[in-house]
Amino acid sequence: MRLLFLRHGMTKGNQERRYIGVTDEPLSEAGREMLRQQMAERDEKELPGIVFVSPLIRCRETAQILFPGVRQQVIPELAEMDFGIFENRAYQNDLEHSPEYQKWLDSRCEDQVPGGERKDDFTDRCRKGFEKALAILADEAKEQQAAAFVVHGGTIMAILSVYAKDRREYYEWNPANGKGFAGTWNGTCLERIEEI
Repeated sequence: MRLLFLRHGMTKGNQERRYIGVTDEPLSEAGREMLRQQMAERDEKELPGIVFVSPLIRCRETAQILFPGVRQQVIPELAEMDFGIFENRAYQNDLEHSPEYQKWLDSRCEDQVPGGERKDDFTDRCRKGFEKALAILADEAKEQQAAAFVVHGGTIMAILSVYAKDRREYYEWNPANGKGFAGTWNGTCLERIEEI
C-alpha cells in the first residue's frame, strides 16, 4: 500500500520560528496559498482513500486543502510533541539565554522538555498512533490503495525513524511545511521512500 506522509502547511508560529507543538493555531494565509499551489501541481493518482490527521487544526486544514472530500480520521497519538516551557517561544529573543533550553539542546534534544515530553516517549506515542492507523487500514484493505498522513514534522520524523527500511537518524526525516515523503508499506516497514 502506498502511504504519504505530509507535514501541515505553514502557520504564523512556523514563520516566526517558534516551537509550535501543542499550540493549536491555524494555517497562515501564506501557508494556505502555498498548499493551494501544491494542490494544483499534485498528481491525481496520488489521491488517497483516507487521510489520517492529528487532532490539531493546522493538520485538518491542510488535509482539507490538499485532499478535499477525502475522509479524515483523527488519531490523537499523531499530535506534535509537547514542548512544555518552550512552547510557542522562539530561540531568538525568547530562549537563547535560557539555561533549561541550553541543557535540552546539549542532550541533542533527547531529555524531557521541562513541563513537556521526552523524545523517546513522543516517538513511542507516534508509533502507537501509526499502528492504530494500520489497524484501520487492515480492516479496509480491499477499499484502500493509498492513504495519507497529514501530521507534524516531529510525527513524521518519529514514524520514519522507526519504520523506514532505509535507516536514518530521527532528524534526517524532517520535512518542510507542506512537504513530506511517500513510500510503500510492505507489512513490516516502509520501503522505496521518496520525497514529495
